[in-house]
Amino acid sequence: MGPGLLVTAAFMGPGTVLTASLAGAEHGGRLLWALAVAVVAAIVLQEMAARFALVTRRDLGEGLVDFCPSVLVRRVVVGLILGAILVGNTAYQAGNFTGAATGLSMMAGGETVVWVAFSAGLAAVALLSGRYRLVQALLVALVVLMSAVFVSAAVLVWPSLKTLPVSAFRPAMPDAGFWVVMALIGTTVVPYNLFLHARSVQEKWPEEEPVEESISQARWDTVVAVVLGGLVSAAILMTAVATFYLPGGSPEKLGQIGEQLAPVAGNGAKALFSAGLFAAGLTSAITAPLAAAFATAGCLGWGRDWADWRFRGTALGVVIFGALAAGLGGGSPRALILFAQGANGILLPFVAVFLMIAMNRSGLLGKHVNGWVTNVLGSAVILLVVLIGGRKIVQLFLG
Repeated sequence: MGPGLLVTAAFMGPGTVLTASLAGAEHGGRLLWALAVAVVAAIVLQEMAARFALVTRRDLGEGLVDFCPSVLVRRVVVGLILGAILVGNTAYQAGNFTGAATGLSMMAGGETVVWVAFSAGLAAVALLSGRYRLVQALLVALVVLMSAVFVSAAVLVWPSLKTLPVSAFRPAMPDAGFWVVMALIGTTVVPYNLFLHARSVQEKWPEEEPVEESISQARWDTVVAVVLGGLVSAAILMTAVATFYLPGGSPEKLGQIGEQLAPVAGNGAKALFSAGLFAAGLTSAITAPLAAAFATAGCLGWGRDWADWRFRGTALGVVIFGALAAGLGGGSPRALILFAQGANGILLPFVAVFLMIAMNRSGLLGKHVNGWVTNVLGSAVILLVVLIGGRKIVQLFLG
């Protein structure tokens, strides 16, 4: 499994399933443009993070801090990055545990809050045992299975989509759809994935290999993996359009989203969806703490493995606080997961701006600095996210 596929598996969590489903159920195909923007943004930013790591052989947090011209600027940068990563990861982790717990509750019954604690315990044990890669591989297999079924379901419901009016697919930015748009972006372009990717590519392509060849392979790995993830998200959205949009009813409960799989799985749709939701949540719940620890260790100059107690403490802290947030917000899994994705979308510009600045430092990257195409695309992504978020802030103040 290449680093690009690991990134895709990390963002294909319960938030992606819920967010894409709500987008299709409530707005038809009108928000497909937001998903397309999210895929392009993910490719641009993940490629930059991978190229940065392969050229400098540094983790992203370490590199972003090192180029700061003064101690004051460095402290500001570290504060903003850590704030975005730790706050965003805690919110994202709460969504992961809520999704995993909901899947278990659908399969075995019981209170969601109990399954949140159980899922958090599994994630902590997997991390502390050092066998998290094996656990991830097994869980990712379930996520891939669920994704394949969603794609198959989208193909089967395609004839019914042709009967919808053209207006159901006309791009739009509905007022009520702001948080869904931000969530579609935030669930695909996850800030912590940039740090995870930077670390992973160095393990996949060691320093002994030619840099040009490593960059080329990493770029294709990123493009293929993210596009595949985007296609699965689009399939989830379109099955939701066919299942919920025509009747005019958005799924009131997270478990009802499993009805989208009925064209393929029949009576087994609920069981398959439950297992996939649990796997998606726990996979991301293992990945998110590691990425937060990599980012924090790089920014603060700590050791970047389990031998450093501060690294372990950061990862386990994200697990604990994410579980607490999930437990306290257990009354509304849908609202909590959607908020987590939206929060990541709003926090994204803080990390992306610093990455863009670093990628234009010729003293740091030499001839591998950003070209004008990458700079234009990256700037457009940041500007769009800021404008969407700014529009909502203005609406809140002006009523």
